[in-house]
Amino acid sequence: MDEGLPKLWIIREALELRRRRPDLFGPAGAYRPLRASGEKKERVVAFQRGEGAATVAQRFTTNSEGFEKTFLELPAGRWTDVLSGEETEGGILSVSSLLSRFPAALLEKKEAEDGGDISLGS
Repeated sequence: MDEGLPKLWIIREALELRRRRPDLFGPAGAYRPLRASGEKKERVVAFQRGEGAATVAQRFTTNSEGFEKTFLELPAGRWTDVLSGEETEGGILSVSSLLSRFPAALLEKKEAEDGGDISLGS
């Protein structure tokens, strides 16, 4: 496979998210770092954009092996990885589970029917 194709695909998906949710990428969509903890925390880059998007990527590797003891706290709510289609609840998650299908995750927080964020539990 051409090495550039996965990068182009990620860009395409990110631009599609931006098209659907422009509020996350405008002036109110400030960046906020999400700090990893655990054994390989220095090999994880993660940030939240606004209150409804988050990006997680690993550094220096192309597979998620060895990240079982590395964790990331994702804000409360139900999140969908735009790249894999997998859904997850916010909280403390292993980086290995977030990156089990692809070495990066582009997470979108689900919105409630009334326009607010969906958050399960309290």
